[in-house]
Amino acid sequence: MLEDWKVEQQLVLKKNPNYFRKGQPYVDALTLRVIPDEANIVAALRTGQIHHAFLEDNKNFNLLKDEKTLTGYRSARASATTT
Repeated sequence: MLEDWKVEQQLVLKKNPNYFRKGQPYVDALTLRVIPDEANIVAALRTGQIHHAFLEDNKNFNLLKDEKTLTGYRSARASATTT
């Protein structure tokens, strides 16, 4: 359920107490933060302020790949082209 939304800052979702499956969802809340600068994303990952991020610049991924507390995954970037 939507709890809070600040445009271009963050979106906070909370658990629906009336969800039809008992014991689910498994989390009480989820906060999605907008961090436009990848240097700040890297710093937030290193300090544990955030737990998941998408990085566009491969050099930032390489900065984090040896961090013992993080697990990195690579994937193909989805993109669309219009003419």
